[in-house]
Amino acid sequence: MSDRIFEFRIWNKKYNTWMNHCAIIDCSGNIGNHYIEVCDNGQKIEHVVGLSKEENIIQQFTGLKDNNDKEIYEGDILTLEDKKNYQVFFERGCFMITFENGNDLPLLAYVEGKRCEIVGNIFENPKFLNKKDV
Repeated sequence: MSDRIFEFRIWNKKYNTWMNHCAIIDCSGNIGNHYIEVCDNGQKIEHVVGLSKEENIIQQFTGLKDNNDKEIYEGDILTLEDKKNYQVFFERGCFMITFENGNDLPLLAYVEGKRCEIVGNIFENPKFLNKKDV
């Protein structure tokens, strides 16, 4: 059994914000916003609200953290030891980073054991948008 943690975050394109509740994603890629309502009498009611795939973008946690102990997700922009910015994305079965020269290389090879810091993401910093964007 693997200790791999599967975590996701959702960017809402309509409101330009992160979704604050847990996400439920089915095998077809449909998104539901999951939350628990606690009534005055203590009763808990579970709600699942359907969200449009066209208005929301799901991003997965890479399983890695930066030097500030922040979780690295798809769409994040990292600064590595060379002080350049690199975008994180998922392709060919693994998490990758895009170099300025257009080469795409595995994230793990460039982050593990090296100095790296999240400096933003492609949604809140549109200047970072490139060919790997959703």
